[in-house]
Amino acid sequence: SCDFPLKELVSIEADIAIDDCDETWVAPLWITPTPPNWCDNRGSAPICNQGASGEIDFVETCMNGGKNTVATSLGENTCAPNQHGDSICFQQQYPATGMQLHYTLTVDQTLGSSGKATMGVCDQTSKGTCEEYVSSTTYSDWYNTVGCVQGECKFQLRSDIWAAVPGKYGPGGCPSKSTAQSCTVSARNIKVKLSKTPPDGCGAMFERA
Repeated sequence: SCDFPLKELVSIEADIAIDDCDETWVAPLWITPTPPNWCDNRGSAPICNQGASGEIDFVETCMNGGKNTVATSLGENTCAPNQHGDSICFQQQYPATGMQLHYTLTVDQTLGSSGKATMGVCDQTSKGTCEEYVSSTTYSDWYNTVGCVQGECKFQLRSDIWAAVPGKYGPGGCPSKSTAQSCTVSARNIKVKLSKTPPDGCGAMFERA
């Protein structure tokens, strides 16, 4: 994997396709702290919480009205003032089948910034919706999450079809309703811009802004 410094991240763009996934837990593209810095191990017992870790699921399916829908996930209670300041949790919902989506994320690079990220997902098949949604969600204090404070503040991109069933990982989450669905996803045209030269081995999707 390509581990890159989060504090050098300027922007991410990606085209994401998802089909026949309305009963499957899937995250075609997400960002996470480099292991093992997801959980906060500074106390007497580890605290493992997506909202505090720094993980952002750019596009993820989760149950909404009996069927999975697609949205950006910041984790549970991530807009509480004690976690992410002035974050805005606007999570536009899309059907989890037959969708062609575009994801955009930009990070405030001004001196003294705490890593405020602005992001959104839009439906590429419906003209005119992108401008409305690409800046609809904000994630404040990214540099103060566990992955930066406890670890080296290095992150990596991932993609998966999790497909976990209810109870597999305890309560909560976004469990799949089916283990037999032919869910298909893709993340293409990924462009990651960094303020400095990308680390060796990061590949063509990374470039200096």
